[in-house]
Amino acid sequence: MVSTLDDLAALHEALLDGTLLSPAMTDQLETLVPYPDQANLSFGLAHEVVNGPGACGKVWTKGGAVYGYYTAVLTREDGAQAAVATNQYNMACPAGAGVANLTNAAIDALCAL
Repeated sequence: MVSTLDDLAALHEALLDGTLLSPAMTDQLETLVPYPDQANLSFGLAHEVVNGPGACGKVWTKGGAVYGYYTAVLTREDGAQAAVATNQYNMACPAGAGVANLTNAAIDALCAL
């Protein structure tokens, strides 16, 4: 699949503002389950939700990888900003800190806007 930053931001915005999914599916998306031992992170229908720094509020993230690259799409819950971060990714190695570092840096940048 080939898409642009605008495509991914529009998709994420439509997921969160209720225009893409039915009300029942939007409710499922927004029903968050906490991650064990990670107070700042929860999960809602294939999206991770992080409490952003400061007054940023919740940041909804969706990540994925293809051989050689990892991409994270991030949207502030209020819809004010969205971002996409992509970096090289060695799928032969465990995801570990590289994925977390990319996502955390993108959240910090998004919340600084």
